[in-house]
Amino acid sequence: MIRLLFLLVTLVTSQSSLSQNIVKGNITDVESNSPLSSSYIFITELNKGTIPNEDGSFEFSILGNGTYHIQFSHLGYETKLETITFENELKEISLNIQLKKRLVEINEVVVTSSYINLQENNTYEVEVIDKDDIQRNGGFSVMDIINKVPGVDATTTGPMVNRPVIRGLSSNRVLTVSDGARFETQQWDDEHGIGINEAGIDKIEIIKGPASLLYGSEAMGGVINFIKSKPAPVGTIKGNVMSQMSTNNLGWRALANVDGANEKINWGFSGLGKLFSDYFIDNQSFRVPNTRLLEYGAKTYIGTNKKWGSTNLTYTFNQAFYGILDGKDIVKDANGNIINTDEEKEKYPFEIEAPFHSVVDNRLTSSTTLLAGKSKFDIILNYQNNHRAENEELAGVKKG
Repeated sequence: MIRLLFLLVTLVTSQSSLSQNIVKGNITDVESNSPLSSSYIFITELNKGTIPNEDGSFEFSILGNGTYHIQFSHLGYETKLETITFENELKEISLNIQLKKRLVEINEVVVTSSYINLQENNTYEVEVIDKDDIQRNGGFSVMDIINKVPGVDATTTGPMVNRPVIRGLSSNRVLTVSDGARFETQQWDDEHGIGINEAGIDKIEIIKGPASLLYGSEAMGGVINFIKSKPAPVGTIKGNVMSQMSTNNLGWRALANVDGANEKINWGFSGLGKLFSDYFIDNQSFRVPNTRLLEYGAKTYIGTNKKWGSTNLTYTFNQAFYGILDGKDIVKDANGNIINTDEEKEKYPFEIEAPFHSVVDNRLTSSTTLLAGKSKFDIILNYQNNHRAENEELAGVKKG
């Protein structure tokens, strides 16, 4: 009986190994032909990544048939996109990938809900901001880097209260997309912020101009598309910790994440914390009252890939407290210089005082890709719960 069971297990294992499609090859520098062993290879439809060997060679299996988009990326090099198709018969596909060093023109891969293209193949203009740009530029929120893109501005009335303006259109004419789903929380009012932070974000795509055919009527001005971070390479666990401090308002920001993956499962967790005091203007001669901020949040996901495709479940939590700038606290003295009239005795006050906004956001997103031959079906289910409260001065409420 034991021998029979062993024989059956052996046959099943052999059959499973024989039913796999194989992709293998090498990834090298186009000029020197030297191997690029620290590259990252990502299969979009499976939400699965891997890295090559020391000699630049790679090999991975794909169980299901269908069309796959494979991204090859390396720091300092242009990203390359390859499309392969597996039909009914088993195949072994060899790819010789050569990457060019990136100089001025960026050949980014642009990911939308409908297309995966290189920049040069897009019919509409898309600006890409990667996570390194977000971390390098700092600021109160992601809007502080978004509004540096040409053609994009912001309507700002205080910390965390800023809305994107694309070619003159804003509010409900500019759509925000996060993790493939429309993010709709108080986008109609100038007193409300964009509501998304940089935790678990790989890059931001900004579509300038009408994109209503892809995203609906609210995308007449454009789209701010937040792309979630890619999973760790198969067989690895990686982490990252980043902290920043600003001297103007003695503020700090910390961001940490850990990701892991094996052949079937990928998972990750990101945490974020921000604390800023009031900021100064006029060479630190004037402190802008009640512009302080406290924000913290977390994002976690788990996903799997099978013969039929892949699925991913993401949960995001975020809470923010930020002051509302009150004009009555800003006056001029006899010499015409602006001065503070609030009662703060500290140079850098951190306690959040009324009036202030309190925003709590919970999001649950399920993203599934089903492969069907040369076609595929992307199914995104999203639940959002957003609660905003404005605490007025009359309430006598303080939040430390």
